[in-house]
Amino acid sequence: MTSTASALIENFSVPLLFLCIALGMFGQLLRSVIGLYKIYNDKNRILKEDFNWQRFVVSLAIGGMVGMMLSLVYTIPMSNMDIFGCIAGAYGGTDFLEGFLNKRASEIQ
Repeated sequence: MTSTASALIENFSVPLLFLCIALGMFGQLLRSVIGLYKIYNDKNRILKEDFNWQRFVVSLAIGGMVGMMLSLVYTIPMSNMDIFGCIAGAYGGTDFLEGFLNKRASEIQ
């Protein structure tokens, strides 16, 4: 009888976990590229001044955590739709979490 984490969760595997984390970070990276494009096209903003590296790194970490949670939903082998779903879930999930945290932070201050 094994007591490893993979034996406790049905259809869970470590490669799936890392794949979903990477897909989650990729979804967040896509979201960041869109944000950078918006800053680049705005004549009133300067990319070097408006881009925040610390927020970018935290956003990638949140995207990875959302992907980690999505690894509990998917199984190997992942279809193309599962992969796109994981990317989209991380994109939307990170957007929701950042919006919630920004609203909550502004209420506290």
